[in-house]
Amino acid sequence: MRSSLLLGLTVVVLLGITVPPCKAGFAITQLMPKIVNAILFTIGQFGTSFSFLGHSCQVETEKQPDGFFTTQMTCTPWITEIGEGRNLDDLEALRTSIQTFIVNAYDDKLFTIEEIEEWLAS
Repeated sequence: MRSSLLLGLTVVVLLGITVPPCKAGFAITQLMPKIVNAILFTIGQFGTSFSFLGHSCQVETEKQPDGFFTTQMTCTPWITEIGEGRNLDDLEALRTSIQTFIVNAYDDKLFTIEEIEEWLAS
């Protein structure tokens, strides 16, 4: 009985001191599947070069000798950082590179949630 009371108090205390996630960070996480799918759709229609938020972007995938695919997403000169992905599945490597790129660009404050929502709606 005493141990269950201590466990209950510990859970309440831990829940009370956890910091809620940043609303903007939460929003980008929630939008990520839509963003990735929209970019994949664009790549499927237009090839490896495409426009993202009015910027020219490109993805490149290479199969490595070890069987893995490495993919990079770039949008130079808008952002110098590269989104990178590596996986045995080329589509998963591509998805990872897009996600990495989006997180980097968002962290660098190169777009807002409102801008990405507008882009998704267009």
